Amino acid sequence: MNCTKGEWIRGAGGSIEDKDGYPIAIVFPDTRLPSGDSIVKREANLGLIRTSVNACASINPDNPMAVVESIKDMYEALKELSEITHDLGLGDGNPDPLIEASNKKARKALAKAEGAK
Repeated sequence: MNCTKGEWIRGAGGSIEDKDGYPIAIVFPDTRLPSGDSIVKREANLGLIRTSVNACASINPDNPMAVVESIKDMYEALKELSEITHDLGLGDGNPDPLIEASNKKARKALAKAEGAK
């Protein structure tokens, strides 16, 4: 994947820039909304794009798109594994502290992905 490497940052005027300040993308305000709402929505969209790209690049700096394309599969696999360990009695209260810690970490990650704070 030949995308802009490195962290993407918030630039001026609705832009996303690379670490050197070179614009990568511009997000325009939604002109269908009142001005204040439009800016709030644009800022949210900028944050979503920037955060998503940076998170994927932190996992695979050479090919962040590979992470994007595997997110749904990873989520479903982790959810299934979490359910199986629970059904087999290997979840909460597991006497093995490593398994217990891994189960808690998996549940926390799933809850975060599903919108829990």
